[in-house]
Amino acid sequence: MNYSKHVLFITLCTSLGACDEGPGPDGEAAPGTTPAITEVAEFDRIVDAEADGAFAGFAGTDDAPDVRVFAPGEMSRHLAPETADLAIRPTPILAAGEIAEPAGYGHYCSMTWSGGGWAYAWDTNGGDPCAYLIGEFGAGTIRKAGLFSAAGGNQAVVWCDGQTWGPAVYRGAGGGPLTAAFNASVAAEEPNCVMTVSSMELPIFERPPASFSSIGTGIDFAREGAPTLDTGWFGAVAPYLNAMASQVNFKGHAKTGFLDDHDGWDWGAAENTDLYALTDGKVIVSRDYHTSAVACATAEAAKVKNTGCINRDFPAGWPAACSSWSDLSPSCQAAIANGDYISYRNAGWDGFLQGEVYVRHKVVASPATYNESFVAGYYHVKRTVTPAVGTNVTKNTIVGDVGNGGWTTGPHLHLTVIRETNVGTPTQKDRWFAVNGDTCTNCVGGSHDFHRYAVDPFGWQAPAHADPRGWATKDGAMSPKLWKANANPPSSGDWGL
Repeated sequence: MNYSKHVLFITLCTSLGACDEGPGPDGEAAPGTTPAITEVAEFDRIVDAEADGAFAGFAGTDDAPDVRVFAPGEMSRHLAPETADLAIRPTPILAAGEIAEPAGYGHYCSMTWSGGGWAYAWDTNGGDPCAYLIGEFGAGTIRKAGLFSAAGGNQAVVWCDGQTWGPAVYRGAGGGPLTAAFNASVAAEEPNCVMTVSSMELPIFERPPASFSSIGTGIDFAREGAPTLDTGWFGAVAPYLNAMASQVNFKGHAKTGFLDDHDGWDWGAAENTDLYALTDGKVIVSRDYHTSAVACATAEAAKVKNTGCINRDFPAGWPAACSSWSDLSPSCQAAIANGDYISYRNAGWDGFLQGEVYVRHKVVASPATYNESFVAGYYHVKRTVTPAVGTNVTKNTIVGDVGNGGWTTGPHLHLTVIRETNVGTPTQKDRWFAVNGDTCTNCVGGSHDFHRYAVDPFGWQAPAHADPRGWATKDGAMSPKLWKANANPPSSGDWGL
């Protein structure tokens, strides 16, 4: 049998803070240990006061993560030498509607044990690092497990001791960010450390949902849990530089004049335009949602979406006397106070009912421990041609038509992609629907109840540092680019600049 050669990076610490010996003097390995690895890929690290700047608007508050300074250090007595323990991964057997793990991806595993023990392991050849850890240290809890790019870009975030310590944040190529995250975790000497990894790209979507005539607002990275961000931290320059940006796009640019806290992409198209599945998947929800179920008493409340109060019945935006919600003119402020709204209903409006279709796209690895899963939500749709729940779909399957119902000022598609695996919360391996379940039996509440786990299918494309949805909020999800080459819908509208 052929076996892969690989290197695993492992540590096991207890709740008492005791770890294996560190390096000896002058960076040399401690006596009797395996020599430390000294060459790793370059990575970005959040350190010192600069890190606090990334939390503009809420750094230093009770909600702000505890940012620490890390000396990378050298690994010593935490390095398993090249071994033949893990077999080359077998080809997974796919069921209808499932997607094969793309080539060029490895598997990683983050586990904890009772008493505070923790360990990380990864294999660029796609073996079973969780099984390796269980074999070494016994049964524990798999906190995170999934895919990372063996040679491409990855992001890694570490939290320890139930998110009381961290985050340690890294971005770089191949195993470099994982190595750096491991080093920081060892140096921290904290219990229950958990590492979450996301590749910068995971190309699975084969087509856009339709051809569109216009582009509205995209994913806002400055939303729940991190309502403002300093875009300078992500390499933005004028005119996209703002130390307290409340709207931030996938390039790390500050934006104004768009919908705040937006959890998807809006594309305009003629009503009844066919909408297609993005790739192989399974329909897990098909429903009409009555958007007037939640209403606000005032226009001021209506614009504060973080409270969950959205007036979906009447206001299309700011009052006629206002140029924006931030217009401080007396006439505008008086209009807001008086509830002088623009009529929400538009010509051809289809009413309060908003058609919604959810399609799960499951990336199947071998073993299944490393599966990744995303759910594409189509909103404002007409469901006359929608396949039944449980139907397997392909990129050629029509899942609905563009509609003009619900909270809308005209016919368009609102597409939200929710990440189900490797989300930011270290205590959860999977979120939202039942783990690996194929139907949603308890879908209640509004269509935006789960927007904290929404990711941008265009990925996080800022020139510097990691996706803030993985660390600036304690309960978000990092965005890999999910479109295959030349398969994406347009992003070049004003939001994409």
